[in-house]
Amino acid sequence: MLIRQGALAPVEIAALEDISTPHGSGLAAMDYEKSKGADAMADLWAYVKQEVRL
Repeated sequence: MLIRQGALAPVEIAALEDISTPHGSGLAAMDYEKSKGADAMADLWAYVKQEVRL
């Protein structure tokens, strides 16, 4: 199981076009105000910042 390798982020990242499409322009879902994936990505980065104590 993956959990045996280390901590897992408690955030589910859905397979949305809003997340993958901006990458072609060098952007991220968070760069678009109305992106459906922006909240999930913001939650993920908040978790990462907490884990690395930033």
